[in-house]
Amino acid sequence: MYSTYLGGPGSDQANAIAVDGSGDAFVTGMTGSTNFPTASSGSSPFQPSNAGAFNDAFVTELNPDGSGLVYSTYLGGSGGAAGTGIALDPLGNAVVVGVTASGNFPTAHGPIQGSNAGSDDAFVTRVNHDGSGLLYSTYLGGSNNDEALAVAVDRTGGIFVTGHTSSGNFPAASSTSSPFQSSNQGLDDAFVTRFSGPPVVFTRTATGVTQSGATLNGTVSPNGDSTTSHFDVGPTPAYLFSTASESVGSDYAFHNVSEAVSGFAPGSTVHFRVVATNSSGTTFGSDQVFTTASSTTPAVTPGVTPPGAVPRAPAISGLELTPRAFRAARNGPSALTGRQRGSQVSFTMSERANVAFSVQRRSTGRRFNQDCRRETRRNRGRPRCTLYRTLTGKFTVTGRAGANSFRFTGRVNGHKLRAGHYRLVAVPSANGLMGRRARAGFRITRH
Repeated sequence: MYSTYLGGPGSDQANAIAVDGSGDAFVTGMTGSTNFPTASSGSSPFQPSNAGAFNDAFVTELNPDGSGLVYSTYLGGSGGAAGTGIALDPLGNAVVVGVTASGNFPTAHGPIQGSNAGSDDAFVTRVNHDGSGLLYSTYLGGSNNDEALAVAVDRTGGIFVTGHTSSGNFPAASSTSSPFQSSNQGLDDAFVTRFSGPPVVFTRTATGVTQSGATLNGTVSPNGDSTTSHFDVGPTPAYLFSTASESVGSDYAFHNVSEAVSGFAPGSTVHFRVVATNSSGTTFGSDQVFTTASSTTPAVTPGVTPPGAVPRAPAISGLELTPRAFRAARNGPSALTGRQRGSQVSFTMSERANVAFSVQRRSTGRRFNQDCRRETRRNRGRPRCTLYRTLTGKFTVTGRAGANSFRFTGRVNGHKLRAGHYRLVAVPSANGLMGRRARAGFRITRH
């Protein structure tokens, strides 16, 4: 059907290939050429030149008849890299794995391992559809040699990687109790890794702009973990308020998210970004700007938002529990107005709003890179840190402008809290806008 060379004046080697439904061929390997052919259907290839004196990996998409490049880019750092496996996600983006000795291999969007752990490390990289950027990229390895050899992607976009490692501290984990084999049995062992991590987010252009509002848009990939998203909004990139959080899901697909906002003055400049959070962390999208349409009648009417102003999110302050240590009630609801067992919760609201309360239990975790994670047998030697886990269940209290109070019974979702340290988290919302959260610590006693 076709046959073509692909390379430059140096040594070039293809190691893996994947083909999409249109017949485009995606190829990865390594090249020692300084003028390996690069191209992009967007603005420019992600990495148009070799990053060092060693071999770099490459990622290339050829059109169905082999007559041209859809995109082609180097991928590497100053210490060399090679692509060894490639697969396509449900949106047609290439997921590439391989090996690198570089300390500056490109990482992107909340990598689970942001730096080389020693010697050769594996890498896992998701390239966008036109080869102009990375959707995700991370090192994967321990203190000795680690190499990824193959990758597979499931129908939700989940990434599965396999290869070999001689490291005794290759990252091992399990979503349940413990991994099947938590330690190296000697010399090189195989490894199998399934990825989750912080969400991947992109802020998109606002649509439906009017004199008073617009629809904010973004794209979020939960990256295999239960994820929520919201928009930060304000007249400057410092922002002033956030929209209410919405669930995105827990798969690896890219989901479009949007939120209609209003109440702006005609001719206002508005900044916004999408923000997504899961148990691995929070990712912030880039800042986007729109300007509401100008008004032909700029007169100010009493009770109407004045020109240049933006709607305010409700603010909560002074969240306290009295006493801070108390015994949980045996039965009943979470919040009461009467005087029963529990603690008096007091807070002040800037205006009338619904306040959603949740409870987080405090525990001791272990530091892993920049994260605090649940303590396991494998990480007990790492530095201690304080970890908060949100318990299932919420309750809502309607707060009026000014001082408010209610009785918290120490029960959540119908269950009595057992003895331990906790904190109460309050999130106010009004008119579709979510204010900044407030927290207050407390302790449940046995007696």
